[in-house]
Amino acid sequence: MDETLARTIIADHLGVAPAMVVDAAALADLGADPLDVLALVLRLERAFGVRISDEQVEGCRTVAQVLQSLRLSLNCKIEMLGAGVPAGARL
Repeated sequence: MDETLARTIIADHLGVAPAMVVDAAALADLGADPLDVLALVLRLERAFGVRISDEQVEGCRTVAQVLQSLRLSLNCKIEMLGAGVPAGARL
């Protein structure tokens, strides 16, 4: 995963300096309300071609949790492709 790209997207979406997008940073402290988090996740999904589950989104309170959810979704996509599931398939 291109973590630098993910952090850049987070910083841009929330309108904060990239240096503020550290693992321990709470999304609320960066100015994100729940709708901002949903919009951010949609943006990350589009950028990385994945789907992050609603359950994962609900658990995202920090930058580290967002990045972990993105990693899990990317790993799932890689496993599906390795199993012969078409790239556009939604499970």
